[in-house]
Amino acid sequence: MVAGVMMAGGLFAAVAPASAATFGAKGCPSGTPCVIITPSSGLTTGETVTVMSQNLGVEGVMAGSVVAVVECNSNLESMDPDSCDQNANKLGHPGGPEFATTSAKHGVSIVVQYTVRISSTQEEGDGFCAPGGNGGQPCFLVVGNPGTGTALGEAPFTTE
Repeated sequence: MVAGVMMAGGLFAAVAPASAATFGAKGCPSGTPCVIITPSSGLTTGETVTVMSQNLGVEGVMAGSVVAVVECNSNLESMDPDSCDQNANKLGHPGGPEFATTSAKHGVSIVVQYTVRISSTQEEGDGFCAPGGNGGQPCFLVVGNPGTGTALGEAPFTTE
């Protein structure tokens, strides 16, 4: 099952997250959309990561389409529809939405640089993605289709 967000008060509304076991170290299982973050552990405030998502064509995404990457707090695991920062005023800012154009490679994919917010004072949606391990809970980056409001995949990350 794909996690993330679908259109509701922002780009997407929460859906149950996928198991972290579905993500490969160097790519995605054939025919399965996924998201990979590098690095994905011990992230710090303002750190830039590489977000790769492959096999988006399985979900009907065409090469040359625009997809969105958003940062979410740990409430995504409980299907909280407000767990991601989808504020259009934060477009292109750390932790805010970032748009990327897909390519035809790897079953329709993106590779984008994304700067995480990680803050104990600035909310990520309706909660925090806090430094110092975020209380033992992961934060997430979600890739979604803003045109349909469909979540395409997500990946967890931890903070330091």
